[in-house]
Amino acid sequence: MEASPGRDSNVYSADPNDYIRPIRAHTAVATGTVSYPPECSSHTYTTVAVLPVGMTTRIAILGGTFTPIHNGHRALLHTAFQTASHDGDGDGHVIVGLTAESLARETRSDPSHADMLGSFAEREDALSDTLERIAGAYTASWEIVKITDTYGPAATRGDADALVVAPEGKAQQRARALNDERLRRGYRPLEIHTSPFVVAEDGLRISSTRIRNGEIDAQGRLLDDD
Repeated sequence: MEASPGRDSNVYSADPNDYIRPIRAHTAVATGTVSYPPECSSHTYTTVAVLPVGMTTRIAILGGTFTPIHNGHRALLHTAFQTASHDGDGDGHVIVGLTAESLARETRSDPSHADMLGSFAEREDALSDTLERIAGAYTASWEIVKITDTYGPAATRGDADALVVAPEGKAQQRARALNDERLRRGYRPLEIHTSPFVVAEDGLRISSTRIRNGEIDAQGRLLDDD
C-alpha cells in the first residue's frame, strides 16, 4: 500500500466573522503506519490493518465543549470538513462530539467557569448554526452527537478515518491516547489532522477561557479593562 498524502487547501468563509486563514493539513498513512505532522513530537503507530481501498464516504471526527464558539473553533471545524470532503463518489461526513454537561464540568481547567458553560441544548443550537454556515463550502454532511466520556465515538467507530484536533500539546496527547485505545479494541488508528493556531489581536492564542475571563471577544479582539 502506497502512502496516502495529506490534503493541502485554502478555505475562506463568506461570513467575515468566520474568516479563517489558509489551513494546511499534513498526514501520511502507509502500510498500516500512521505518521504525525513534523511539527509534532515523533509518535508512530503500527497495525496489521490498512485503510480500506475504494471507500466512498470519508469520516472525520472531532469533539469539544464549544462554548463560546470562537475563531479557533471555526478553524477546527473547517479542518474537519476539509478532511472529510474528498474527490470521488462519496461526499464525506463530519461527526462533531459535543460534551454532555457533566463531562463539560469535569474537564474545565478552571472550575469557577463551570457555571458559565450553558446547557447542552444551548450549546448544540449555537454549534448547529455555526456548522450550517461552514458546511456550505464543502461536500461533506455533518451530525452532532453527545459525548459522555473523553473518547466519544472516535474510540468506537470502526468506520472512522480521521480525528481532527487542536494544536495544543494536551490535545495531541489525547489523540495519541485515543489511537492506543482504538488499537486495544482492535480498530485501526485514525489519521490525526491538526487545525492551525488562531491568535487574538495581542498575538496570543484565542481560547474560551480567555473569552470567559473578559480578555478578548470571540473574534480575538481585545476588550477594555474599564
